[in-house]
Amino acid sequence: AFEFYRTGVTADSLQDVQSVTKSVLALLFGCAMADGLVRGPNELVALRLPDLLRQGGDNTRLQKLRFAHLLTMTAGWPGEETARRDRDDDLRWLARRPFIADPGARFAYDNGAANLAALALANAVGHPLSAYAHQRLLAPLGIQRFAWRQGALGRELGALGLSLTTRGMARIGELVLSEGQWAGRALLPAAFVRDATRRQSAGGYPVGQPYGYLWWVADGGRGRQVA
Repeated sequence: AFEFYRTGVTADSLQDVQSVTKSVLALLFGCAMADGLVRGPNELVALRLPDLLRQGGDNTRLQKLRFAHLLTMTAGWPGEETARRDRDDDLRWLARRPFIADPGARFAYDNGAANLAALALANAVGHPLSAYAHQRLLAPLGIQRFAWRQGALGRELGALGLSLTTRGMARIGELVLSEGQWAGRALLPAAFVRDATRRQSAGGYPVGQPYGYLWWVADGGRGRQVA
């Protein structure tokens, strides 16, 4: 094993992991499945986030929206890669964005879809996302130091915002390579980890690779995160 840090960075330094936040969000969804707090990717988002249908958006499509559509970036909104703290955790803004396709019809890399998934998952588990992540995923991995950025309304984002140490990142990678097993304990279902890291859609821009559940998947077939 080889470990190296640039000047000014140590093993304890928290670093912004950008879109790896999305992939950790997917793992938290798997934890919520194991805890019986969500039934699975095919569950309708509005069942866990009823306020979604009260925002004045396209309810014909919002009623069809499933967690799988958010996890695979096939919700039907145009791609949105920018981050704006004033709106990223605003359910009204997220729900009222105009669709360009029906849910499931096409892939578009969309930060808004991941942010909506974070709001829905936090509502389903009944805790702020960072608290659930610490209790259910990070602390069992031995990760005590982390930070999770909030939007203007005080909710953790799903598209980005997580900061981890390099060793924390390595532990998450080892967890996925072990299909959710850590120290003899299943932190999340192995079948879900396999599904998250295999091709769920053809993917596309900006990486040009197939896409799983908030994970880019290398052509070799085994899941690999690309921030």
